[in-house]
Amino acid sequence: LDLKNETYSLKSNMLVAFTEGATDGFEGIYDSRRFDSPISLYSVLDTDEQLCIQGRTAFNDEQVVDLGFATMIKELQTYSISIHQIEGVDISNARVYLEDHLLNISTNLSEGNYTFTSEEGQQLNRFKLVFQERVLSNNIY
Repeated sequence: LDLKNETYSLKSNMLVAFTEGATDGFEGIYDSRRFDSPISLYSVLDTDEQLCIQGRTAFNDEQVVDLGFATMIKELQTYSISIHQIEGVDISNARVYLEDHLLNISTNLSEGNYTFTSEEGQQLNRFKLVFQERVLSNNIY
């Protein structure tokens, strides 16, 4: 996935790789922790570890990948998230959805980019990457 901010020409990317032999936890052979950078999109493990590269078990469309977002830009800015590349027999025909749990929006990244705004900060688990369309609930009473 690619993360971009056009105002300051900033880019960041992250990788989720589905492969035999990997687990959904941290292992040095498949995973890499994220680096501090002006903007970043990263996967978040159950242990709250933040990864810029995450190897996961073999692909199936029921998997859910928790994603966090961080920006060091102090003012409100616009960002976009897009698919950089998809490859692999099982995943090449899959639909890829990004769920924004802060705004309660689901976007089909297979059809286009997702654009949002944010101020400076870190938003652990703001997003989920899913491979089946889901209805997001709006917990308003």
